[in-house]
Amino acid sequence: MEPEVTKLRTTVILGLIGFGISVYYSKRTQKIANEKMMKELFTEFNKRYDEINKSLVEIEKEYPTSDALDKAKSADNPKYGNFLRQKVIDYFSLCAEEFYWYHYKKRIDRLIWKSWQSGMNYWYKNVPVVKYLWELEVKANGKESYHIDIKQKKIVGQLEGISQNLIIQLFKEQEMEKGMLKLHTLKYH
Repeated sequence: MEPEVTKLRTTVILGLIGFGISVYYSKRTQKIANEKMMKELFTEFNKRYDEINKSLVEIEKEYPTSDALDKAKSADNPKYGNFLRQKVIDYFSLCAEEFYWYHYKKRIDRLIWKSWQSGMNYWYKNVPVVKYLWELEVKANGKESYHIDIKQKKIVGQLEGISQNLIIQLFKEQEMEKGMLKLHTLKYH
């Protein structure tokens, strides 16, 4: 009977070792896949931001106020003012996507997000036209365009400083039911 017990133990031990190796490689493969996706998202978002950035810099230098941008819109090339406005709206959308992939899908590293968040805050705080267009966008299309429901109030503090390449301005509305906090976002990038 002893040889059968030894054989059974050996089978169990080998099975556990095989299972352990399988779990290890599965986790490793998943980690590599996640890192690959993060790199792809990072590359795509930065490429899109680079395409928008030239217009944001031009707005910052040439059109320090919304009145200046309105004059550009009504001057020799009225389409150009509209073009610049659309670039800012594209920036808002890009910021919303970045936030989604960072917060909800957990596919963007926290250090990358912090860098992006810093840039978003810069554009919102330092370029009046961006802030003005954000307010117009929210007024015209409603906050729901960039709406995210957050259940944990803890996240609100992390989001209020939102950063790079976007400008996630958070508009808080208390919901009496269930104590949820609605964050109407997008002011980031």
